[in-house]
Amino acid sequence: MHWLAKYWHIVVTPKTKDEIDAERWLIVWSLRGDQYNTCQCRTFYRHYILIASFIAQFVCGILFALSAVSKPFELTVFRSETPNRDLYLSVPGGLAVALAAAFVGPASERKGPRWSMAMGSLFVVIGLAIVQISLWTTAVAPLVLGAIALGTGFGYIMVSSVSTVQKWYPDLRGSSMGICMFGFGTGQMAWNGLFTFVQNHLEDAALHSIFLFVLLAAIPLLGYCIIAMRTPPATFHVNGHNMHGIPADRVAGEEHIQDDYLNFGMTLVNYTAMTKPRSDKAIEGTERYYYEQVKALTLLQCIFSSDFFCLALAFAANTSIALLYVEIAAPSKNELISSWYNITLKEAHSFLIHAESVGVTGRLVCPILSDILIRVLYLNPAFGRKIVFLCLLFTPVVALPILQEDVNYYESFKGVIYVVKFCAGGGFSVIGCFLTDLYGVYNMGTMYGLILTSWSGGMLIVSLVFSGAKEDFVGQVELMWVLAIVGFALMIFVRTDNIDRFYYGYQFSICGKVIVQIPYPSRAVDHRRSTESVESSLSPVAGIDMVHSRHDDPFFVVNSDSETNMVV
Repeated sequence: MHWLAKYWHIVVTPKTKDEIDAERWLIVWSLRGDQYNTCQCRTFYRHYILIASFIAQFVCGILFALSAVSKPFELTVFRSETPNRDLYLSVPGGLAVALAAAFVGPASERKGPRWSMAMGSLFVVIGLAIVQISLWTTAVAPLVLGAIALGTGFGYIMVSSVSTVQKWYPDLRGSSMGICMFGFGTGQMAWNGLFTFVQNHLEDAALHSIFLFVLLAAIPLLGYCIIAMRTPPATFHVNGHNMHGIPADRVAGEEHIQDDYLNFGMTLVNYTAMTKPRSDKAIEGTERYYYEQVKALTLLQCIFSSDFFCLALAFAANTSIALLYVEIAAPSKNELISSWYNITLKEAHSFLIHAESVGVTGRLVCPILSDILIRVLYLNPAFGRKIVFLCLLFTPVVALPILQEDVNYYESFKGVIYVVKFCAGGGFSVIGCFLTDLYGVYNMGTMYGLILTSWSGGMLIVSLVFSGAKEDFVGQVELMWVLAIVGFALMIFVRTDNIDRFYYGYQFSICGKVIVQIPYPSRAVDHRRSTESVESSLSPVAGIDMVHSRHDDPFFVVNSDSETNMVV
């Protein structure tokens, strides 16, 4: 338990001057003793990060295009056309993605995105090599190990790429996230098309060496991602905002943030409370005085917040409504749609391409739309993402009951698929920038990895229980509708206002009017006692033990005279 508490406690270490100077160049590598060497052939710009994140997500599409080579696996490894591939590929690979994504966040923040990208790339290379060996040797054991390695590697890469790009684009969080997820969608389509082309047009010798060619193509792409990945320095500003999205001339000094908060694991800072102190000073020892001192949260406090619980379930509902499409769209099951609606295989293939295009469009358009809402209407960024997410959940709530009545007809069936693909794809992109706005750039990677577990788990369940019968799919449309309703209801209670979120208890307000207010038991009203506890725990010797010394307190209270020192 001590190790777990220490691992989930992120202490952000500032970059040294030598590291900042070295990372002004695109190609840089570290040496022993905190020394760095560079190749000063090209200056680094932040759009290199966006390109690297797009490429990383593009490569991750390999995992979800493996269904295209299910027939060769069945015939070569299993020696028969059986569904056993789900047991040996989907289950270990899906579990590995979920576990790696959930646990890599804190390590990535400590060691940097270049380390996590390198680790993920190494796992992907090893996984592809092992899966290729399983094809050559027709052995099942290497297939399982390869699936686990691939899933682990993709979990590392997915979390590292999105968390890094969010740090470099505080002015365009939604747009940058949309481009990343656009890479994921196009990657899945591209690798799927490659596998299908090889399967249909090339000889068996090329088909049985397909992962060797994929490996050779992935190595240079992942190599560029490793070179480009890095985090911005504390002095990074773009369009007058730092990487937290806060105007650079309206926040406390970076040294103050580092010394009083980040060095002690408080990685989510309430900048509103710091920069806008109330004119009527609270009386020391009162509850209001205590509440106003709540200016920072740790990673564990963010994870166990009621907002994240509601958001995780709402995201699971949003993505789950499109999971049945994954099974229907498998290349080995193209005949399902053809047999259901008496259409040709060519028409079924054309429909699947259109459906994928709709999903990819949702991934790109929805987060960009959230950016536009925030810029045009001057909304709180988190509230703007919430509006878009509510729309993505409300659309299937309205559309599915209408389309479900005639889902036995081909046109209504296409309407159902287009709705769920667009909404699920959009939600998959919006959730990344939404988490950044809610929990900050240092916690985003961990929160994103944790929230992906619901999506991975849903994929496993659908792949194992879907029978392939038309009646089964028709019955699931009602379940999709129920999930959308539940997700919409839960999303309403995700708080986006700082006053509500940092309240000592649970407070929910609409348009500034408090609707629900449930304070925690007032056992910490004695401010002097709280201050002494905090000051003793903030010593360099205490370090991570502060989690244990005050694990029963919902918030860490920081009392520092420098809190009111602002750069204006």
